[in-house]
Amino acid sequence: MSKKYIICVDDEKIVLESLKTELKEQFGKEFRIETADNATDAMELIDELLREDSEIPVVISDYVMPLIKGDELLKNIHAVSPKTLKILLTGQATMEGVTNSINNANLYRYIAKPWETKDLSMTVTEAIRRFFQEKQLEIQNAQLRELNAGLEKKVEERTREIQEKSELLEQKNVELLQKNKDITDSLYYAKNIQKALLSSEQALFEFFPDSFVYNRPRDIVSGDFFWLRGIDDYVLIAVADCTGHGVPGAFMSILGVTLLNEITTIDSSLCANTILTKLRQNLLAALRKGQTANEPKDGMNIALCLINRKTGDSRYSGAYHPVVICKANNSDYPVEIKGDRMPIGHYPVENEFSETQFQLSEGDSLYMFSDGYVDQFQHNSDKKFMKRQLMQVFHEINKLPMNRQLAEISSRMEKWKGNTPQIDDMLVVGFRFMPKW
Repeated sequence: MSKKYIICVDDEKIVLESLKTELKEQFGKEFRIETADNATDAMELIDELLREDSEIPVVISDYVMPLIKGDELLKNIHAVSPKTLKILLTGQATMEGVTNSINNANLYRYIAKPWETKDLSMTVTEAIRRFFQEKQLEIQNAQLRELNAGLEKKVEERTREIQEKSELLEQKNVELLQKNKDITDSLYYAKNIQKALLSSEQALFEFFPDSFVYNRPRDIVSGDFFWLRGIDDYVLIAVADCTGHGVPGAFMSILGVTLLNEITTIDSSLCANTILTKLRQNLLAALRKGQTANEPKDGMNIALCLINRKTGDSRYSGAYHPVVICKANNSDYPVEIKGDRMPIGHYPVENEFSETQFQLSEGDSLYMFSDGYVDQFQHNSDKKFMKRQLMQVFHEINKLPMNRQLAEISSRMEKWKGNTPQIDDMLVVGFRFMPKW
């Protein structure tokens, strides 16, 4: 019986020992945990284990290391052990590095440092399960091929015409099933990577404990995203709707988050409208498109708020998407602050985005949303939900705790659309402002 190994590679010995300790505690009874602090030692270790016919279900590698980065190491490992599941573990990986790992090393998962023990354990557990599941599937496929060979021998007496048609049909069915599996698996891999890169609901709860995120992608991956960043006493929060949905929208969302992170890292003192203006400039540069009218209008609509968590002094800038505010001290209809009617993308006149200042008081509720919710058709009808109806919902529910508001947002949409297919990604974010001293 061959030995089974989990390999960890990191040039920081403290990180490597911590990683080994956690994995050994969780998987030490069934797997041997081996480590290497550089790419050369890692490749020598893997070559030695493969010569001994050992099994290596999982390799976990840091990204930033001397001489060779983690994505290139995983690419080299994939060349000698393609069935091994690869996990990139770092807080500094670039989009180019992640993409290189996906394309050339069949990256299974990207986990940011510092990792969460539960997330790491679940990821490694699922990777191990998939490794041995695919191994068993390979055995079964070999048995199936052997059986098919025997059946083909038995039907050799049939006419050539029937045999050719049967073989062609079988080939097409196998190709179709495999292509469907490949596409579905790739989408789920992409979902894991997208989830790791985008802001989480937990991050929103840390800034605003009484909050909710209603996120309903139309497909496995989504073109809608929300983004958070804390800078001193301020928090930046954005809700965006990228062109398209599914895979194209997901790629655009990852590009949007990457650019927002870069812009606010370079200059943390930017105003909301300046961030959107720079986002548009950088997005257009990244897409490298000209100005011809026939080209697709790739981009996004977005609402962005800059909020002082102590004083409630706030600024808003938007590309089509508004923000809605329900004041705690009265029962007036919600206040809508509208954005500029131009997208983050190509537009005939690319003016500077405007900025609106507003004041949040203790207990005020703020809502941001993409178009998917308001554009959804009603069951057995051509009526859309529309923004005015969503505003009325906010008016009715804003005094409830945010978890109950989430339940209302969800149940009302389910009742509205019934069995009607969802036409777009849906994202609604709400939170109650409570000063944080």
